Amino acid sequence: MADNIVVQLDTCTAIEEVAESLADRALCLPRYLDQRPIRVGSTLIQLRRQLLKVNDLVKRHELRNERSIFYSETSDDWIWLTYIVDHDVIPIYGGGITVSSRQLIATPKDIPYLVRFLTATGTNNGLDVDNHNFGYHFQFGNVRRIKLHRTNLLLTFKPTDPYGQSVPLHAEKHGTYTPIHVATIGSNKRRPIYDVCHTEMTKKGIANFKTPANGSSIFYS
Repeated sequence: MADNIVVQLDTCTAIEEVAESLADRALCLPRYLDQRPIRVGSTLIQLRRQLLKVNDLVKRHELRNERSIFYSETSDDWIWLTYIVDHDVIPIYGGGITVSSRQLIATPKDIPYLVRFLTATGTNNGLDVDNHNFGYHFQFGNVRRIKLHRTNLLLTFKPTDPYGQSVPLHAEKHGTYTPIHVATIGSNKRRPIYDVCHTEMTKKGIANFKTPANGSSIFYS
């Protein structure tokens, strides 16, 4: 597993939702909810253990949530349960891309009471979904002082497209990283970026890439 792991801030938000509900009931919060759970040095084991503890709290106190903060009909519903692994950083024109994949900290079936608390009332979407459509993708960024600073531009191939030299590379907005408008990336840069992404896709297999989100655009083909 790669050393560079990025945990979603939504995981912290999910746990804070439980903390607020407990506070509304004037219940004493356990020490492990006193601080934000996502911090430098947190391990996946620690985060998974914390999610399991929060799931137990929701069950024990029979917490209910009248509003949904994470529910959707797409795999983005599960971002709060995931972390990103950066497998490689490839410099391009003073900028660069990371070859990344998204993986689950815990499955919805591991934390059913927390999932029900955070999803829409009357659904069991969190318990029925086994195919989360997570896969490899590319995060575009700028290199400053030998470090890649991510932008919110995510690039990916559609896993159901037939493999070929002109298979489209899709672009979408992702995360709360530095905003960049895809239109500002000229055609002179798009072809080299595409070539690098295509080479990586050939190595890893197009079927292993993240499905483009609804509303994504064609970056290059």
